[in-house]
Amino acid sequence: MSYRQLSENEKNDLWDILVTACAEIPDFCKYIEDIGGKASTLSGVLVAAFDIFKSKHEYKRFYQHFEKESRDLIPCSISESTVKNIFSAVKDHLKKMRTAKKKLSFYYLHKDKWDELSAALFKECRKKIVADEVSDEPLHAVLDNMVHIILQNNESVSLFTELSDIVKDILDRLKQDGKDIDALKDNVAELKEALDKLVPKYTTYISNAGLPSEFTKSENILSFRNSGIQFRGRKNERRELGNFMKRPGVSVTAVTGPGGSGKSRLAFFFANSLDAAECKCVWLDHSLLKAIVSCNDLSYDKQVLFICDYASQYEDDLKTLIDSMSRTGQNVKFLLLERSAAWFTDFRKHSNIIAELSSEESIELSGSDFTRNECSEIMDDLSKQKYNSAVIPENTKDQIIKKAAELSGESCSVRCLFLLLVTDSYLKGDPFLTMSADELLYNYIEHSKEIVKKEYKKEVIDIGFRVLAYATACDGIKWEDEHPAIQNDLNSIMEHFPDDRYGINRFFGKLSEEEKADTVSALKPDLIGEFLFLHTWLNLTSSRKKWLSALLVQEYSRVFLARCLADWEEKSAALCNMLSEKGNDAGQRINSAKVYNSAVREAHSTEAQMKWLQKIKDLDTDLSADILAEYVDAVRYVFEHAKHKNTRAECTNLICAIDFEQYSCESPLLGVALNDAASIYQDNGEYKIAIEFFEKALTICENVHETEHSDTAAIYNNIAGIYDDKGDYDKALEYYEKALTIFEKVLGTEHPDTATTYDNLALVYMIKRNHVKALEYCEKALNIFEKVHGTEHPDTAIAYNNIAGVYDAKGDYDKALKYYEKALKIKLTILGTEHHDTAATYNNIAGVYKDICDYDTAKKYYKKALTIFEKVLGTDHHDTAIAYNNIASVYKALGDYDKALEYYNKAFAIFTKTLGFEHEYTVLTLSAILKIKSELDQGEKQ
Repeated sequence: MSYRQLSENEKNDLWDILVTACAEIPDFCKYIEDIGGKASTLSGVLVAAFDIFKSKHEYKRFYQHFEKESRDLIPCSISESTVKNIFSAVKDHLKKMRTAKKKLSFYYLHKDKWDELSAALFKECRKKIVADEVSDEPLHAVLDNMVHIILQNNESVSLFTELSDIVKDILDRLKQDGKDIDALKDNVAELKEALDKLVPKYTTYISNAGLPSEFTKSENILSFRNSGIQFRGRKNERRELGNFMKRPGVSVTAVTGPGGSGKSRLAFFFANSLDAAECKCVWLDHSLLKAIVSCNDLSYDKQVLFICDYASQYEDDLKTLIDSMSRTGQNVKFLLLERSAAWFTDFRKHSNIIAELSSEESIELSGSDFTRNECSEIMDDLSKQKYNSAVIPENTKDQIIKKAAELSGESCSVRCLFLLLVTDSYLKGDPFLTMSADELLYNYIEHSKEIVKKEYKKEVIDIGFRVLAYATACDGIKWEDEHPAIQNDLNSIMEHFPDDRYGINRFFGKLSEEEKADTVSALKPDLIGEFLFLHTWLNLTSSRKKWLSALLVQEYSRVFLARCLADWEEKSAALCNMLSEKGNDAGQRINSAKVYNSAVREAHSTEAQMKWLQKIKDLDTDLSADILAEYVDAVRYVFEHAKHKNTRAECTNLICAIDFEQYSCESPLLGVALNDAASIYQDNGEYKIAIEFFEKALTICENVHETEHSDTAAIYNNIAGIYDDKGDYDKALEYYEKALTIFEKVLGTEHPDTATTYDNLALVYMIKRNHVKALEYCEKALNIFEKVHGTEHPDTAIAYNNIAGVYDAKGDYDKALKYYEKALKIKLTILGTEHHDTAATYNNIAGVYKDICDYDTAKKYYKKALTIFEKVLGTDHHDTAIAYNNIASVYKALGDYDKALEYYNKAFAIFTKTLGFEHEYTVLTLSAILKIKSELDQGEKQ
């Protein structure tokens, strides 16, 4: 229920409890503080309400703002004396509201009260201003303008509107719990207890959540929720997921592949195959993820598997939740679904915790094909469910598979979506062999409309599908909220179902095949949703720009538009043209650049990436630092994920071609662009230019934020990293110390970023063989991680590992082993016995035993590491080759040259295959082989 649906008595109850509780109870804030973090949202609402209503002078400030901003809105034809009378009437009315029944002027700040305020002010004005001075119509117009324009553009009003809606919800829930609102006004302790009970618990969220099929049954043959289409194939992927679920503690993995490859279907059917008594499976959406992130107690009585589709859209919240979970010791798994394997690489790279807890690589579906028999079974399932088991001849099945492969594109195996679409087209009698993806999807959507026509009129369905197309671009919308771009269509639907919430929800549920309360859900799978949006948008007449303007300001929608560009190049040509239109204002061009930046990440080829890069560059017609930052960020992305050195060279050339001096040095985004450009030069080994760019970024950052800001410290860290790479360790220490000074002052001495800088300093001191200083900083980092994360956390394990490394370098092997064992204990608990980081710690322990000449123990730990590397990374990975090398060195020390050669040869074969003949590892391994052979030859001669 929304605010506007409350009765007048209910609205009065809402404001009474706000005013009475917050304005009359002495020191109410201290009671709020007692509630603690568990009720952060509720306490935030009441603190804000307290601050607003408690202030005796707030109405004066409001009035002053009202008068100051209103003068420009009053027509010149109204005399100055009449203007004064209008303001006098307004002031008197606000004073009256301040004293009457404890209802302040802020009663009217909620947008639903604006008309009432305008009417009240009109009555007051009429008492002071005769009709001869100004007639009713212009006076109404003046007051309406004053109220609507001023309040609409007032940020505090927007905040208050949101606040009142939240408090209304609290009030509703208190009533539902049977609470007497009047009694709560006079009993703070009881109010506190009632509010505390309203705070949902993590266990409640998890218990009430589940997989989509538990709440909706889809009739859509293409939906991953449709149980009529049996799950086929993907045996290797299912086996990988099964092994993933066996890991202890918190673990993260991803399934990646292009749209329509079956990511959601694989995740859904895998989750359904798990024992519900042992594991709770939860399909995360945005609202549920937000709710869980706000919870403090994250304990649950069994294993939880979170599945998050379109994971890149929720990256920040996912990182927060994974970080929080990593401290709990709970058995929680995160299965993330995304198109790009590169996204998962970046997701891991920018978080030490996630890198520790996750698989090195995603489970990639683009190269994983269905067998001919599995394709045949999928076609038969569809025929059985929808076409009374119509027989599909074997030669026709071959044609369907070939057509589906053609539509899937060269870079991808047969996508399940296209296999179903082509099969459905054949069974309907369409000329499937000559049909494009565009035609197949158009027919599918038209067929869906025909099914819905059994219940609803054509004009209502057409309007509904327009709303659905817009909602799909927004990942769903609340149909009660205001959406100016489609408001007329929403109003038409509500008029068709007067006072029938159930009817509206059922209607939109039929269209999107997923019924959610008061929501128009996005149409899935994503390729169909993209097609529906583009098809609908292209058929708009006067609303195209209106839609686009509304979508461009939403982050999710910008990524959606980018996917439309990447997946439907021809059909999205008009969209591309409008994004690049020369008449667009600065804000539109910046948002268009953001879309193209996302398109770079969604592109299916390097050629397409270069096309979108050029589109961003073309938007920069007025030297916009915002657009420059998007451009350089996109170039850096292509550079970092390039598979060929020619692409990296091309990206470097693009950066070299930018004249950064033309841009305003006052923009912080120029600093961001310079920082990204410096990273590219650094990766290329062009340290001099990289330092020059970092220093320019530093100058801007210091001008914008002043010296003591975390962004400034981050650039100092970057510069230190370059000097570290160059081997100029004194300079590296100088800049790490500068970064540390800022982090300690701005973030404090107990912040993880401060601890990371301690670690950086320790590593440099260790290289300089200043073990005392290295140990000092390592222990400072450890103290922070133990305090912030506890003794069983990946960051704490890294700190133990670093301390062990210092003792190892000092030759204090007993203490080195002690700390390596501490790190190993954490990794076994959190990551399990089959994780590459666990193997790395076995390697470190083996190295210590090798240093003290206990070769048998060293060999035992090296072989433990090798077993994990072979199982997790495979027998063709360079880390596996390093493990072979380590074992070979032990056999050599033991004098078993035959065994040493066996393992060196295994390592050499992998290095030449994965790194090439000229790589340092390959050369060193070959040298070791030749040396052993030489010694064997000399032994034979003797």
